[in-house]
Amino acid sequence: MSPLVKFFIVLLLSFPVLAQSYQFKLEGSFSAQKDTEIPVTVNYTIDWNETSSTIQGVYKDNFYAQKGPQVVSGTVTTNGRTFNTILPEEMEGVKSIVINMQAAGIVSGTVPVTLRAQDNLGTVIELANNPGIMMATDRGNPQTGNCVIGFGALTGYCGLYAGSFNEVSDNASRCDISSSGQARIELATNTEFHLYSNYINAINNEFTTIGTFLPSPQSNNVSITGRECGSIPGTTFITGNCKTLNLSGVFYDQADNITFTGTLSMNDEVTGETCSYSLALTREVVY
Repeated sequence: MSPLVKFFIVLLLSFPVLAQSYQFKLEGSFSAQKDTEIPVTVNYTIDWNETSSTIQGVYKDNFYAQKGPQVVSGTVTTNGRTFNTILPEEMEGVKSIVINMQAAGIVSGTVPVTLRAQDNLGTVIELANNPGIMMATDRGNPQTGNCVIGFGALTGYCGLYAGSFNEVSDNASRCDISSSGQARIELATNTEFHLYSNYINAINNEFTTIGTFLPSPQSNNVSITGRECGSIPGTTFITGNCKTLNLSGVFYDQADNITFTGTLSMNDEVTGETCSYSLALTREVVY
């Protein structure tokens, strides 16, 4: 068989795994030792679908898999899940990554995780026991058990929202939450709205609480006003000056695809410095 034919067979087999949507997500981090350098923090994400016994999905991180998503396979047991990723080439002596998650069934929240980075002979190069965060992401079957009481018309809308953060005004050049491309708005299961200016994963993040909404049984509109007197990541507002934050807009449910359109503003109550953004967001993670 020619190398070209082999390439197309691999492409056809791999593309469905890398392109489809997934039921579940696991996010976490661990420390990796580079030669003659200080350790680096590896932030990883696994997106996968599963049957009663098997796992198929993709593994991504910012170090070992920095060339792109890698195919992950694994098994489901009554004790948890095992994820196996074989890297296309060795990176810092690591050829495969095995992650054991000690959590069975559908879980939303922190889970125990053991990670082994191995060489091509199976020798363990890195070993970590750090918790991860598991989330259900299947839009067709959202897990709404933690997002019912106290949410009114927004029942089942909890999650992480990503998309367009367009700057409308910034009268003192204090705000820069959109340049990273990783800004997020979160509707948490405690009815709080959070702002992430540079979302990395579910564990390593700084967020600002915008405020808590008052539920309506009929309206998908929100107008939340909160106050932050410390620092706000992604801005250079003066720490110690209290800032007023406002999030206003409306949620839409289009065939289980939840979106949010609105505005976000921040105002320094002492200096009068202010900035605002227009938002067009889609839920990317379901809580």
